[in-house]
Amino acid sequence: MASLEDLISCAKITRKAFEPGLARDGTDCATSAGSCLHAAVLLVEILHRFALAKACVRGGNGALGLGAMDVQGRWQGHYWVEAVLDGQRQFVVDITADQFGYPPVRVLAAAEALGYRPGDESEVSLAATRLKPDLGLS
Repeated sequence: MASLEDLISCAKITRKAFEPGLARDGTDCATSAGSCLHAAVLLVEILHRFALAKACVRGGNGALGLGAMDVQGRWQGHYWVEAVLDGQRQFVVDITADQFGYPPVRVLAAAEALGYRPGDESEVSLAATRLKPDLGLS
């Protein structure tokens, strides 16, 4: 399994590879709004294929304090990755955090990731599963 540094590096490289397909804001910076499910599915696939971490897509619809909290303290619908290193250390990995006022890539110990609360796991899993064929994944 990989180290935390490997996980952070993989997240940053995946974000950089993903950026050319993102929309641009008024300052020509990439903005990831609306791409979080694609990014999360892609990152999970990379983590699994290279045996860097056990990982899954998590998400919430923004209602009832589920999803991700933006910098103004409002809950938003969002998808991110939950990764496990060494079979026990859990991390939230978000490569589309910029849409909520944070740096584009966030890797947080799960215990410290208070601004991320997953919703219905079966709904999230279904959304990720339905997207995989569009990305050429099985």
